Amino acid sequence: MANNQDEQKDKEEYKTLWGARILWPPDMPDDMLEDAVKISQSALEEFGRQEREGTKIAQKIKQHLDENHKPYWHVTIGKNFGCHAVHEKQRFVRTNAMAFRLLSGEAVSCESRLGPLGASVPVAEARAAVAEHLDVERERVRLICPTHAELEDGATLLLADSCATVQILPDPLEVELAKALDLEHFADALQMDLLQIRGTVLTGLPKGIGKLLKLKQVHLSANKLQGLPSNIGALVSLEDLRVDCNLLSSLPDSIGSLHGLVELHLGSNMLSELPSRLGCLTQLQTLNLLNNQLTELPDTIGELRSLRRLHLGGNRLRMLPRSLGQLAKLQELYLANNELERLPEECCELGELEMIQLGSNQLTELPEHLGRLQALLELHIGSNKLTHLPASIGELQGLQQLFLAGNELKALPETFTLASLQKLHLRANQIESLAESFGDLRSLKKLFLDSNKLQELPESFGRLAALEELHLSDNAIANFPDSFFELSQLQELRVACNDLKAVPEKFGRLSNLKELDLSANPLEELPESLGELEMLEELHLHMTKLSELPESILQLKHTGTIIMTDA
Repeated sequence: MANNQDEQKDKEEYKTLWGARILWPPDMPDDMLEDAVKISQSALEEFGRQEREGTKIAQKIKQHLDENHKPYWHVTIGKNFGCHAVHEKQRFVRTNAMAFRLLSGEAVSCESRLGPLGASVPVAEARAAVAEHLDVERERVRLICPTHAELEDGATLLLADSCATVQILPDPLEVELAKALDLEHFADALQMDLLQIRGTVLTGLPKGIGKLLKLKQVHLSANKLQGLPSNIGALVSLEDLRVDCNLLSSLPDSIGSLHGLVELHLGSNMLSELPSRLGCLTQLQTLNLLNNQLTELPDTIGELRSLRRLHLGGNRLRMLPRSLGQLAKLQELYLANNELERLPEECCELGELEMIQLGSNQLTELPEHLGRLQALLELHIGSNKLTHLPASIGELQGLQQLFLAGNELKALPETFTLASLQKLHLRANQIESLAESFGDLRSLKKLFLDSNKLQELPESFGRLAALEELHLSDNAIANFPDSFFELSQLQELRVACNDLKAVPEKFGRLSNLKELDLSANPLEELPESLGELEMLEELHLHMTKLSELPESILQLKHTGTIIMTDA
């Protein structure tokens, strides 16, 4: 009898379908067979070990089959038993369990890669297959044989029912992250909505980060992160991600799946390119990419329709995509310290732009329609190679601050009548003269014209009634127009390194003056009227030809004025 049973067993044929080893041929339609296999797998995954939960597993399978394929079904679950059953036609199937099970009893399906039960495979290959199926690193997978010994990579494994137990070692990155968060276990972070770690040697994030589905804020600045895991896109609740000051060299495409992201800070890393899927972040309002190694931007950046702040300073950008002009809500654009040679005309369509920083680039000209930026309050274009300004700059009637220092400008356009301008930096250019229209800058409070080639100031200069601070050092100015002494609000005047041989008596009218620098001029005498400057706190007279000071000026010392001379 035993021999007959062995012969019968040798003739049994099995096939692997949908991850299950099925006695072949089954007596069941294909669609019903697939459904039976899948409900069996679902029940095994839900209830774990057969020995303890066999009844529940059988009940779940039977209930499903009765409801979906008419009653009455019989379900038998166990190990190492034969089977002989009388059954209705087209209603019988027998499946075998998986070769690998987790410690919890959950089946691990690897037959599609390793072959059916009964096959012989290297342990190393088995470990790799299990790791791939579970999406964990191979180094974390241990296979334990029924004698509780660990299977080594050099050995061979015979695939059989539950031939090995799978042990998953803790993810070292999860352990490191838990320690940094002062948690006993990584799983304790599952309920967190804020993940904040700063100033550590954390080099990476575990794949398990994708399980922290309640996270709204992730602040990981100033660590040693070398990359972000691909499943970071699973954090569907994330609104604020800050990983600036790390060692990131690239971003995963999955970052484009963070559709609720509002703040993204990636400054001071080593990024050389951006994924095109970045454009999928349609809720993003702030994108900080300062101080990276970017040489270009993807065209999809124009799809960030909610973006208000874009910080790209300190990169290697030579040109900008035309799609940048589609950022209709953009308010701040930082592009300083790049290698930009020109700006696309489309940038002039940014109707809500309030501030643009373009300092320290290679710009030789500005877009002709710059004046369309009607919301602009601050324009920074210092340290470029500009030789002229477009006439349309005069249309920026809301502009309050303009920085043009360190260019090659020789003159300002006649249209330069910016009624709201309060601060103007023109230091270190080649300006030889100012037009009479310059006096129309009625709101100007601070003016920097030092290190140019000015020989005189226009008569209209006195109309700058709001002027409080004036820098004219390092020019060739020999005198002042009469209107100059109508600047009653002037508090600081620096005219060192010019050609002044005398100071007009009218200087005494500048009654609010607190600081006056006349150093490095060929002055031989000063007027008594300087003694009328009762508000004066500092008077600089280094490197002049003065042999003595008027008594009225010496009397200022008694009121606290500091007078600095070479004597």
